[in-house]
Formats: sequence, C-alpha cells, structure tokens
Amino acid sequence: MASSATRRRRKGGLSVVLTVISPGLGHLYAGEPVAGVVTFVLVLIALDVATALGAYACLGVLNFILLFAIPITAIIVAARHAANAAKRQPADYLLRAYNHWYVYVVLLLLAGFVGHLDTAFLKAYVAKAYRIPSTAMAPTLLVGDYLYVHNYVRTPPAIKRGQIVVFRSLTEPGVMVIERVCGVPGDTLQMRDDTLFVDGVQQVEPYTQHVDPTGDVTDSSMRWQAAFVTAAVDRRYYLPTRSNWGPIVVPAHSYLALGDDRDNSSDSRYYGFVPSDRIVARPLRLYFSYDPDARSSVPWLTAVRWRRIGQAVR
Repeated sequence: MASSATRRRRKGGLSVVLTVISPGLGHLYAGEPVAGVVTFVLVLIALDVATALGAYACLGVLNFILLFAIPITAIIVAARHAANAAKRQPADYLLRAYNHWYVYVVLLLLAGFVGHLDTAFLKAYVAKAYRIPSTAMAPTLLVGDYLYVHNYVRTPPAIKRGQIVVFRSLTEPGVMVIERVCGVPGDTLQMRDDTLFVDGVQQVEPYTQHVDPTGDVTDSSMRWQAAFVTAAVDRRYYLPTRSNWGPIVVPAHSYLALGDDRDNSSDSRYYGFVPSDRIVARPLRLYFSYDPDARSSVPWLTAVRWRRIGQAVR
C-alpha cells in the first residue's frame, strides 16, 4: 500500500501557476501528461499564428490586439483546463514518476529550448521584430516604430528601385540598417538641388522630406563617388554635396540606398553602394508605434500612435 508521502492532493491554483510558467507543466502536475504535451504544442502554435497575423494581416489596430490576445487567451484556456484536471483527481492522488520537482525543472528547460528553436524559426522564415531608433527614414518610419521584417533565407529576390530593405551596416559591425533602394545595377544617378534623377529622368518621391533650413553641405566621406562618375565629369575636381552629386553609375551586384529624411540620413551618399549580399530582409508591417518624446500624464495611452499600428511599410 502506498504511503501518505506518495499520495498528495492536486491543487488547482498550483496547476494554474505552473501553466503560466510553461504551458503543459500544469497538466503534468495534474496527472495528465498527454494533455500537457498537446497544450504546449497548441500554445506554441498560437504564438506563431499571432506573430504571422501581426506581420502579414491588414487589420490595423486589430493586428496589435491579436498579437497579445491570441497567446494570452490560449494560456488562460490552458490554465483553466489544467485547474479542472487537478480538481478531477482524488484527494489521495498517487504521485507518478513524473510528479517530482526535478522532472519539472528538466521539462521546463526542455520547453525553453523548444521555444528558442521556434523563435529562431519564426525569425528566419516568418518575421523578425525591429525598432526604429533614428529619424533617417522619416516620415515613412518614425522613432519609436516597431515593425516586423521578413528575412531572406538565402539570396534576396530581384530588388526594385523604390523598395525599402534591411541590410548589414557597412560602417558599424553588427548593426542593421533600413533604407530605401534608389538605384539598382546599371542606373546612372544624379541629384540636383535635392531632386533625384535616374538615367536623366526626374524622380517623383512623395515619401521624402527636407527639414534642414541651413542649406547644402559637403562631407569628405562622399569623395568615394569620384570613382563612379561618368566620363563627362572630371574626377579631379568632383566635389559632391548632400543635395548635389553625380552623375554616378551603380556597379553590378550593388545598390544605392537613401534615407527618406534626406537632410538627416547617413546613407549611400556617404558610405557607398550596398553590396547585394548585405541585404538580408524586407520590412513588412508596423505592429506598434510609440512616441518617445511625448509629454503626457498618461504616456502609455496618449503617446501610442494608434493610426500607425498595422500599417504596411512602403
């Protein structure tokens, strides 16, 4: 006959706590290991679905709501089910081999590992989250915007002029940069008084802004352009400025990327063309936006840019 040390009542509250810590653990505690595995998998799927909806669905603020509502609801349902499972057990529940703290710890670590693999899969194949820290892409992207990007697992598809891309910085190792492609291989680019020309054709760029009233400036780092100017330009006297440069020709397997805030963007004008193998992702959608400079007694509510949430990045 089993001793009292091996028989203990299953507590519904504890099963709820364990479920919140790691879905499925509460069911294990309550004596339903199969239900625990199923619960863990279903909650993991709910998290994946919420991420996918936040990145791809055109639902506006509902994108943000579902991003949290789906996994929270899944956990609440799982916790309630675990609590009911605990209540169904007799008061003298006979402890199983898996009803020991060290088993819970091992399974918790295993669940964390599986969750890490799932997160890595999401980042690689579904969406990865980024935060915008600077004004370089304003007004398209603002400081405090949070967005999902889709990683290119292998090589990026054909990149078109006007697309926004994410690439590894040419000047800061480990830093990711998001800018707009304004020149593709073979393009002859020129800027005159802040107006961009491609192959001699003036470009219409309604997404750009010019906010510096001090006028045009030059920078020694822009001298790299001299190696790519057309034959009509004497390289010895070529002096590019922020608002006037070119014509330069984009070489093969390279792109010229510019920030939409042309007066406050350290972009290809300064550091050079972006090699195609540095382009790693494309932005998808804003899942949240918050103005870090907002002054309010309730910034957690009024500083949220509600209208921007769910917008596609173009």
